[in-house]
Amino acid sequence: MTQLLLPDELEGDLKRILEFDDAALGKIAELMDTQSAVAGMLSVARRFAEETSVPVYPAFLTGQAVRFLARQKRELGLDESSVVDELARVFPKLADRLNERREALVALLGDKPQAERLRKKERLSRGVVKTLVDIDGYCDLRPVFDAERKEIVDEVRVVLVRMRVEDELGDEESLVLQLNDESIAKLEEFLEVTKRKLNVAKEKYATDASRHGSKGQNVTTQEG
Repeated sequence: MTQLLLPDELEGDLKRILEFDDAALGKIAELMDTQSAVAGMLSVARRFAEETSVPVYPAFLTGQAVRFLARQKRELGLDESSVVDELARVFPKLADRLNERREALVALLGDKPQAERLRKKERLSRGVVKTLVDIDGYCDLRPVFDAERKEIVDEVRVVLVRMRVEDELGDEESLVLQLNDESIAKLEEFLEVTKRKLNVAKEKYATDASRHGSKGQNVTTQEG
């Protein structure tokens, strides 16, 4: 009995995959190892559709099927050729075509190190705390009345800031803050200092990585 979960519906996906020539399958494999794959399979499908004559939806279904098989391959510790063998055994009507296209299918199901590195960077950037994903600001001019509240004698300028934050599970919530001239100045100073710290950290990491030839090393800097 196969270790892979191979529902009957997958046969239709395999037929669709086998309709692509090797160049098209190679393009899908290439796009699945880019930032588009991190954004989602729909992004891959759109890029693929832009570069070929294939409509977005069939390309999307193809990518989903490939990702479904590739994920099982990783979880079960199988190699790509073993997955093709299992597909040929479970779907004997497609066995000859699967074996003929083995090389292209192996490449399609292969590891995607670039996409995995980009996903890891995204996960690390979000961490275990809520992450700012959007921000809007609204200027507000508030009148100051005299003691009898009959005349406007001054005004106060404030900015209402709405920040949308997201946790590592993708759940969102909004936080509204009020800023005045003083707090805006403090925020500007804080952002300027933070930018300088990030630039120093980037330069140091680039120098260390170049000196030691390290790749993918996680560096955490702390300042008291």
